[in-house]
Amino acid sequence: MFTRLRSLPFAVVLTMVLRKSVKSLQCIVNETMHGLCLEEVTASAYSQARYKLKHTAFIELNQKAIVDVLYQDEDFKKFWGKRILAIDGSKIRLPNTQEICDTFGTIAYSQGLDSDVQGEHPYALGSVLFDVLNRVAIDATLAQANAYEVDLAIAHLAHTRCGDLLLMDRNYPSYRMLATLLKNERDFAIRCSAASFGVARRMLKGEGADSQIVTLRPCAEQMPMIRAFGLPETLTVRFVRVLLSTGEFEVMVTSLLDETGYPSDDFLALYGLRWGIEIDQPCCLHKSVLRKLLHRFCDWFYPGTINSSQFT
Repeated sequence: MFTRLRSLPFAVVLTMVLRKSVKSLQCIVNETMHGLCLEEVTASAYSQARYKLKHTAFIELNQKAIVDVLYQDEDFKKFWGKRILAIDGSKIRLPNTQEICDTFGTIAYSQGLDSDVQGEHPYALGSVLFDVLNRVAIDATLAQANAYEVDLAIAHLAHTRCGDLLLMDRNYPSYRMLATLLKNERDFAIRCSAASFGVARRMLKGEGADSQIVTLRPCAEQMPMIRAFGLPETLTVRFVRVLLSTGEFEVMVTSLLDETGYPSDDFLALYGLRWGIEIDQPCCLHKSVLRKLLHRFCDWFYPGTINSSQFT
């Protein structure tokens, strides 16, 4: 029986992709092959093999080698006995090729608010589900530039479990988001903006108690959508106000109604944990998301187009 012996099997190609180096592609290939005691190949051969690699390989590698290993027992960091998972999204400017533009879309730019549109750049919206205490990206996705952050956040819920506490920033606390979380039995603490719910606006002005349990209802315009998604038409949530060191108030809406079990004073420390994703998110987006994209569009991966050190 004839069996082809490949010079660049899957494990070797993946090893080269995951290497961190600013050297030329041929140098990386040579060093890797020598280190593995394998016959040298050309950079072109590696590029062709890499193009055949599915982006799902990185999703499975992250899941099996990192996420599953970390959570296989209870020996990981928690807050209030819960995993603290932050969700955040960010616009990412992409290389300007027609294929990229057609796939992800573009955003117009100008020199200022009052100036005419100068042109368009291709962008994507990256979204990450990140364990802020253990610094692990559990899930990441790259969507079209005009995607809705709440839609991407809801998609991340498939990678969460009961007992998690989800942190989100001011772009997320819509009625639909809260209703979806409660329907899926996911706890949350989400920062509210001055344009958010009425009770949050008043609390940001210093009015009322620091902890208030409130029943929310969707506005008339939202009701058809809420019913179409099969979401509850009333929600009981808690609004908690914290005082920052700057003297400013921040208000969070949460599913944790028990003041005794989850004291208002502790929400200041919880609020501070969200900065974990702000600091690590650029790294997560480059590592977890862009690798998927780079293997859909091979031209991106040529040296000099994007510094390889961003992705390893």
